[in-house]
Amino acid sequence: GACVLSLACHVPREGVTGRLYVGCSDGSIRLWEDASSSAAAAGAKRGWKCCGRISVEGEANDKSTTTTPIPTRIWALCALTDGTIASGDSLGHVQLWDGTRGTLVQSFRQNENNADVFDIAVSGDGLSLFASGVDSKVVRFRRGKGEEGGKWFTVDMVRKNSHDVRSLTICRSGGGTG
Repeated sequence: GACVLSLACHVPREGVTGRLYVGCSDGSIRLWEDASSSAAAAGAKRGWKCCGRISVEGEANDKSTTTTPIPTRIWALCALTDGTIASGDSLGHVQLWDGTRGTLVQSFRQNENNADVFDIAVSGDGLSLFASGVDSKVVRFRRGKGEEGGKWFTVDMVRKNSHDVRSLTICRSGGGTG
């Protein structure tokens, strides 16, 4: 099997089974489903079952030898509440997937150098994604509304760092106490 590089969890809610998405070193995203809810009712064994695999296209060259193809590495995964999965990979792509069917919905190049995308974070309202990686910039994507049909757009980017941005988190600001 391939090494696990990233994880994302889609929390179960009424009528929707919980899912775990696993980004791997072989260029795949594995989909695992919580079988506990349906298994308990049927008296079957409880646990997780693999229910699908998404193959992320493309191979990169190993920079040390320049001739050895290596699979795309899935460095970052993020599960959105609507079932969309966002992935960031070693080819510099941010891709949006239908988390149920495993089909590619949209693809973006996070940077012009094809540098690795190390992390993706989603805003609290689920309408903005932020991606970062080797090239030291953070790119914001925004989901369109109304006539735009829910498509995603690149909105802006900032380059406030002189080094890799390996991790992102979204902090809510507010006037709370404690």
